[in-house]
Amino acid sequence: MDIETDKLKERVRMHKVIFDRYLGKKTRGGLEKMRKELQAVNEGVVLQLAINGIGGSKYVQEKKQLGTKAALVVSAVKGSKMAEKVLNGGLRAAGVKHDQQKFMNAGPDAICGICS
Repeated sequence: MDIETDKLKERVRMHKVIFDRYLGKKTRGGLEKMRKELQAVNEGVVLQLAINGIGGSKYVQEKKQLGTKAALVVSAVKGSKMAEKVLNGGLRAAGVKHDQQKFMNAGPDAICGICS
């Protein structure tokens, strides 16, 4: 796996990630398992060393109480060309296609399509 500087990485948001597949002791690998599945199924995709988590246990419990079974995950891909490919085609893991969206940092200079 390539480990590059942050300047060569593009962050993307992955939607519809199922909690029960990647969280908890029974998952045997958690988000690292997810990273390996994504790289194995999606030819040429290189993800960063670790995927940023779904959220803490309190967040997950709150979502489950609301009946939500999935969340989004932020990951980084190597380079802008790979980011474009991922954003256009999505990623597959465990037979599920996960739509991707460009990650935007929150802050006063961030432009939000919903808020703007």
